[in-house]
Amino acid sequence: SLYSLFVQHPSRVCRMAAPVVRGIIFGSARLGMHSLFALARPEAGLQARRFASRMMAQGAQWEVVGGEQTGGLLVRSGRALDSEALGARLSTGARIEELERAGERLRYKRVSGGGPDEGWVTLRLSEKVLLRPLDEGADAAAAAAAPPAAAAAAAAGSGVPAPAPAAACGSVADMLKQQRWAVVGRGTNDIVRRLLEMLRSNGREVHHIDPYGSSGPGVAGSLSELPPEVIVDVVNLCARPDLGEKVIVDCGLCGIRNVFIQPGAASEAIRKSCIDGGIAVHEGCVLVELR
Repeated sequence: SLYSLFVQHPSRVCRMAAPVVRGIIFGSARLGMHSLFALARPEAGLQARRFASRMMAQGAQWEVVGGEQTGGLLVRSGRALDSEALGARLSTGARIEELERAGERLRYKRVSGGGPDEGWVTLRLSEKVLLRPLDEGADAAAAAAAPPAAAAAAAAGSGVPAPAPAAACGSVADMLKQQRWAVVGRGTNDIVRRLLEMLRSNGREVHHIDPYGSSGPGVAGSLSELPPEVIVDVVNLCARPDLGEKVIVDCGLCGIRNVFIQPGAASEAIRKSCIDGGIAVHEGCVLVELR
């Protein structure tokens, strides 16, 4: 099944979905749907074709399984956690249809049960699952957005080991201790070169991502282009903010929960996307802070 494929190859499934989501989020509907149709080709497999057909036909269905102690889930008018809270809560046991996803946040249309007809809710709080997917397609997508610990638990239950990125770090010190990094920036930039060199000299596994395309065909242009077996714990962002926003989308798809932003690469949109997606973010300079 598609879920089994995710358990065995989580990065591959995330990266297959990346062009679809980027196409939808950044307005390239043709790109997104072209990638989706690619999943529906015969060689993609029966389960993948069924999933693609359902995605094109309607949104994924979810059941509310959290909120037992609070009278249901808190519903907000917008994606941001500080947006207006709606008066009523979405009742436990209610069924909803997914309209949009942003990290751990989901915009829905109510199908059954009590609560607001539409709004934004949270998929999970830490390890507490609040919404349960009702079909295998949504199940795979939820697993892709799940904290690494949840993915590891799923793998343990199936008997198949599944390497996963590190969980969101609670401090910059913890982030700097992580071993698997991706540096995102122009290959001709001296700061980017120094970042790559310093991380490697400190024993880190480092991958270079060049969204500018200045490093030649041997360097990936996005996180989704990395080989499926590559796991990244921290993304070191050293690129224009407009490119950085797309990088954060890929982080969410690939389960990457830590982003270290170099001076000049941050924006309010990037900060907000990290917060909404449950991604730990630190603004500073690796060259100064990694000792």
